[in-house]
Amino acid sequence: MVSAAQAALDSLELPWRSAFGCAWQSAQNGSVPVGAVVTSADGTVIASGRARSMETSGPVGVLFNTTIAHAEINTIAALPPKGYPDHTIWVTLEPCLQCIGAIVVARIGTVRFAGSDPLWKSIERLPDINPFVASRWPERVGPRDDQFGVLGQLLPLVFYRRRYPEGASITIHRQQAPAVAALADELVSSGEFERLLDRELPEVIAALWSRLSRSLT
Repeated sequence: MVSAAQAALDSLELPWRSAFGCAWQSAQNGSVPVGAVVTSADGTVIASGRARSMETSGPVGVLFNTTIAHAEINTIAALPPKGYPDHTIWVTLEPCLQCIGAIVVARIGTVRFAGSDPLWKSIERLPDINPFVASRWPERVGPRDDQFGVLGQLLPLVFYRRRYPEGASITIHRQQAPAVAALADELVSSGEFERLLDRELPEVIAALWSRLSRSLT
């Protein structure tokens, strides 16, 4: 019998599966677990990337070992310099200020994000203060209101909880997303997340599924 977690993963759109796969690769390599892909108008994945901020090497053409080596940046860097108004970028976490800027500059028409990031609350108001930004502002679709939305929020939060236990990200999540913050605390303090890093993403999702479900708000 197929588990609820496996059934949900099997039914997930391919761009999401690819983006979460990239995010998990980042986790396994010690970077912030965020992944992204870009799809063309017909839904074909034409570029993918992941965060590599904590890695000391990487393929030619991607950023690594720098704080700006975000998933969206590495994904957009693979695109030729032209507009993409009929394309979509799929990201496991709501884009930060840097990355939404890159999306605007690249003229990508739609951004879909799985997990919300309260650290960047009100970023959607940027078009209200700048006409040029408004002219290129993408349609924003997200966050997801299911377990994959929680997963997209949780994975990078675990990274920040491990590295900066009293930092800005975990602090604001404790205030605005306490259930997800509590799950991050549990995974780090118990050592469970460290053990999960040796496993493949479907196994990780299965192990976390019931707790992702309980964290839905």
